Amino acid sequence: VEVVEQNDGFHPVRELPRPKFDVQVGQNVNLLLRPEDIRVYYTHEGHEGLIGNVVDSAYKGSTLDSVIQLKNGNIVKTSEYFNEDDPNFNYKLGQEVRIDWVDGWEWILPDE
Repeated sequence: VEVVEQNDGFHPVRELPRPKFDVQVGQNVNLLLRPEDIRVYYTHEGHEGLIGNVVDSAYKGSTLDSVIQLKNGNIVKTSEYFNEDDPNFNYKLGQEVRIDWVDGWEWILPDE
């Protein structure tokens, strides 16, 4: 399974293992991720991932919970442990960011 960003001509983001159900080339599937499995990076940091903009952000003591709207319109919720030693760890509303996730923590589900 190849995860691609469709807004810029099917830019590959990540290759995943074949799901445990029958799937054909070109078939849509759902990718399930928990908010705490997703990592948010500034676009200038050089990380791969899906590009989006911060539409909401809330500091909750030990976590920074953010809502990212991807270029394709999908909404992704993230929950990162707050790093008080990083002065840049506070995304501004509207800021362009990249999201990625921890390898192997995703679930691939049929598009139903």
